[in-house]
Amino acid sequence: MKQAKNVNTSERLQKHKRRIQKKVHVHAKHDPNSAHITEILDTLKQKLSVKSQRLRRYKEANGRKQQNRLFTTNKKTYYPNLKGERRRQALTAFWASTWGNAVIHNLKASWIRRGQTRVSNVTAMEHIPITTEQASRLVAKALK
Repeated sequence: MKQAKNVNTSERLQKHKRRIQKKVHVHAKHDPNSAHITEILDTLKQKLSVKSQRLRRYKEANGRKQQNRLFTTNKKTYYPNLKGERRRQALTAFWASTWGNAVIHNLKASWIRRGQTRVSNVTAMEHIPITTEQASRLVAKALK
């Protein structure tokens, strides 16, 4: 169509142009039939844009469905399969902000006092130090 716009008048090109004009003669319901090449090109570009956006939305929705299914069926493979560095960074930032910030609670709150009285007679567990090597070995074993 661009060649036809540039006044290339070969018979084969004219035939192809007429075939496309028959297919794409309506730009919109309220507009008259498209006769000029620029209008036809505009119509084709808009249709291509609409279909590509629809395909993009479908791929995103399908990806979300697959991730949800994987998360519910097999969490062990879900987390390593998170795609994209941006998602990993967002996940890391979320948990860093959640666990990294020190929060000072109102120690005089009634729910804290009730919890303290409930656990006051519970004896504390013995502290068992865990080394980095032990933790990394256990994590590697769990991922296998």
